[in-house]
Amino acid sequence: MIKIKFCGLKQECDLKAALDLGVDAIGFVFYPSSPRNVSVQEVCRLTAIMPPLVLRVGLFVDAPIKQVRFAFEKAKLNLVQLHGHESFDYCKFLNLPYLKALHMTDDIELHKEISSYPGSSGFLLDSFKSGLPGGTGISFDWSRVPCGDARLVLAGGLNHNNVKEAINKTRIGAVDVSSGIEISPGIKDPDMMKKFVREVRRIEV
Repeated sequence: MIKIKFCGLKQECDLKAALDLGVDAIGFVFYPSSPRNVSVQEVCRLTAIMPPLVLRVGLFVDAPIKQVRFAFEKAKLNLVQLHGHESFDYCKFLNLPYLKALHMTDDIELHKEISSYPGSSGFLLDSFKSGLPGGTGISFDWSRVPCGDARLVLAGGLNHNNVKEAINKTRIGAVDVSSGIEISPGIKDPDMMKKFVREVRRIEV
């Protein structure tokens, strides 16, 4: 079954709607410059209503290690998603399960980047827009994705209109969506969430 992650949730009503749809992972953004930013206290309140087998993911961008560890423990996260320029040494010293985001710039050497993080639980492939670490609403050329690689999560401009095509072209096993299910940054649309999940599940029939 294709794994689905909804990212950038801030409201309890959106979280409950996502859980009702059976998504596999929920992402919380700990990045002050993002309109989707949430505090540790807010995430503690949200994770308290989550069932144990839904993955709790914290997104960070070049954050101090002490800050990441505090949020991980306090909010009872399962995984950290590193969306900045975190080095392998940073990740090793962090000593937490992590997912490394890779921005699909024109000059990225994907296999080289992947091999640079042997301790990563996986790699999230996202589109690139200068000054924005994620949530751009822009997709990239899916033909650049190594087909069928189980370590990869596809992100970047996905929505209910294109996710089926994206999965078919990449044979990806996991997708991540944020702006593609939003009314405005951080405010999710229940209907768009439902349509997104429906399109993914149709592929599995």
